[in-house]
Amino acid sequence: MKKLIKSNHPGAHIVEKSRQKISNIVYRYTVVDGKIVYNSEIQIYGIKETSKILNTYIQDFSFYLKSGKVYDLGIEKYIFRLYPIKKDELINWKDQFPKTNTSSGSKFKEIWVYDAKTKEFIEKFYSVSAARKAYNIPNSTINRYLNHQLPLKGRIFLRNKISSVQHTKDPLKKKN
Repeated sequence: MKKLIKSNHPGAHIVEKSRQKISNIVYRYTVVDGKIVYNSEIQIYGIKETSKILNTYIQDFSFYLKSGKVYDLGIEKYIFRLYPIKKDELINWKDQFPKTNTSSGSKFKEIWVYDAKTKEFIEKFYSVSAARKAYNIPNSTINRYLNHQLPLKGRIFLRNKISSVQHTKDPLKKKN
């Protein structure tokens, strides 16, 4: 029977069945053409174990788990949940964050900043470097939050303008 180390103390092992009892169960579903494949549910014991299987950092995997975004491995796409999806949800499920083509041919791509709670437009930047300077955040952090579309310091950074939100200020518009 496989044993795992439970702590830093030598000889402290935990049996796989015991580890499964205390771990979060992560449910993985296969996504094809924007729909979940019927009977594709697989249970994985633990967030850490799932991130190992995907060969990614726990923090990166946690973004997908919390947001419900599709995890794209190139050929295969998955959605992860902490609870099983009911049959009616399975049939009606659709990707809430479809990928948009953001390539504009330009080195500089606009970054739209919104308030995380109210979704109110705050400001627009014309490069990651400009946003980095304004918020005193590393480029890599801004890029990570852009990719995952999750809040950072009460702000959401997006590559596209949210059409349903009223935009009150544009830094390039001249005041009359």
